[in-house]
Amino acid sequence: MRPGGGRQKGAAFEREMAAALEQGLNVHFRRNLEQYREAEGADLITPNMPNFPFSIECKRYAEGEVRPEWWAQASVAAAKAGKYPALVYRFDRRDTYVIVPMSSIAFGVGNGAGTGDNGCISGCNRPARIAFEDFLFLCREVMAAQKGFN
Repeated sequence: MRPGGGRQKGAAFEREMAAALEQGLNVHFRRNLEQYREAEGADLITPNMPNFPFSIECKRYAEGEVRPEWWAQASVAAAKAGKYPALVYRFDRRDTYVIVPMSSIAFGVGNGAGTGDNGCISGCNRPARIAFEDFLFLCREVMAAQKGFN
C-alpha cells in the first residue's frame, strides 16, 4: 500500500457504510469530516436525525483482529454524544461485523423494558459482535423502542 493509502481506504469504507446504512434504515448518513479537527467524534453522523441511537466508528483493515483501542475509541465518542457505541469493521475478503454493547441489544429486543435512563443498563457495556444485517435490525428495534424518537 502506498503511503497515505490507509486513510483513503478508511474514507472509502466510511462512504460504503454510510450508503449501506442509509439503504437499510432509510436514514441519511454522511461522513463526519470534523472528526479530523475535533477529537472524540463519530465517523458517521445523521445530520437530519440527531437522536439516532448509535455513534458509529468504522475500521477497515487488510487483516488482523479487532483491537481493544477501537472499542475504547467508539465508546468515548458515544459517551460524548450520549449514544450507544457501534464499531463497524471489516477485514479483506471477510464479512462486515459490528460490535455493540449488550445493553443496546437488551433495550432493542426488550422494546425498552428493563433498562434505565436512555435505555442503558447500568454497567452493561460488555461488547457483542453481530453481523451487519443484524445491526440494521437492531437499529430499527432500538429506534422503535426509544421514547420520543422521530
